[in-house]
Amino acid sequence: MEHLRQLEQLERQAELGGGEDRLKRQRDAGKLTARERIELLFDPGTFEEIDKLVTHRCRDFGMDQTLIPGDGVVAGHGRVDGRPVYEKAFGWADKEAGRKMTPDALFRIASQTKAITSTAILMLMEEGRLQLTEPVSKYLPTFAKTTVAVRGANGAVEIVPAKRAITIKDLLTHTAGISYGTNASVASAYEAKGLGPAAGYGWYTADKDEPVCETMDRLGTLPFVAQPGEAWVYGYNTDILGCVVERASGLALDEFVRKRVTEPLGMKDTRFFLVPEQRARLAEIGRAHV
Repeated sequence: MEHLRQLEQLERQAELGGGEDRLKRQRDAGKLTARERIELLFDPGTFEEIDKLVTHRCRDFGMDQTLIPGDGVVAGHGRVDGRPVYEKAFGWADKEAGRKMTPDALFRIASQTKAITSTAILMLMEEGRLQLTEPVSKYLPTFAKTTVAVRGANGAVEIVPAKRAITIKDLLTHTAGISYGTNASVASAYEAKGLGPAAGYGWYTADKDEPVCETMDRLGTLPFVAQPGEAWVYGYNTDILGCVVERASGLALDEFVRKRVTEPLGMKDTRFFLVPEQRARLAEIGRAHV
């Protein structure tokens, strides 16, 4: 790793005296060209050090033991001239089946879907098809008069009207007061509507065969756990935004994401449900044995 230490020293010298101009002069003088920097990145010694580091961290988390039998990791760092600088898989894609992790393994991204759905909302905002200050009831009428569950001085739960309308901005920032319905004050009401405790920890709806807007319309009839804009509450906010995307765009959420986000970005493996030929690449979720 001596070459990397020399590189770091060179860059520190550039920062301390002359900044980028000094670094450029040093490169121009033949001390380190851009091509040499790329070649250093591909040096086998660099890869060996990365291998050791990732392997050590995997052991810290039990990934090469039986503690977490289904877990693994894929490490990568950029691309140069169309090829990855570094790409390697560690651990297991499916420990019980004896299937090791591979660089092309597929992972469940779970709540990272929120970033994709929020991107769709911002795209529609840029196109003038919705505004952040709009009430969500414009797209889901059941949200026109929402309610909030509060505990009184005697500990009893009381349902009161929301002080104001929930906006799209509230949903984007998780300040609408909407949880996943597992709070003690609302859990029984949510469970009766097939939400909250009836959906795993509230967020699992992949086994449902109803459209997202149908589920979210039903959600609007239930009490929330904080007044709009008064608290950060993690919950169904982005699920509601998924329905807003559908009703503002006229496309199903998965179709909008595919046509407007993932396909243009070349994200050919990112989708809500895998096609048959992708399923063998799906990494299984490990179960901790402690």
